[in-house]
Amino acid sequence: MQIDQPEPGFYEMRRVARGPWVAVYIHHGYKGLTAHVDGKPVDPYQIWPWCGGRPISAARYKWRRRLARWARTWNPFSPEANPTKPVDVSRIPPPKFK
Repeated sequence: MQIDQPEPGFYEMRRVARGPWVAVYIHHGYKGLTAHVDGKPVDPYQIWPWCGGRPISAARYKWRRRLARWARTWNPFSPEANPTKPVDVSRIPPPKFK
């Protein structure tokens, strides 16, 4: 692995310091190397320094994507629903047990 050359694969990174982990997918597209962070297209060269050292499996990538979608729909206060904000445990409501 070269530090200045993104490699295709599945990775995870934090969008901000103390933020939740988000899924990263780097692949060869029709315009060359393409990347998606949390499902959004980004420049792979901009994110590579933050995700290159954290490869993950395809299954973990899919799990992270499903978790983010679920959180945005059903648990908007969870860190995964707001990946551009640092995690503040004082703002996370406690779980409700029935």
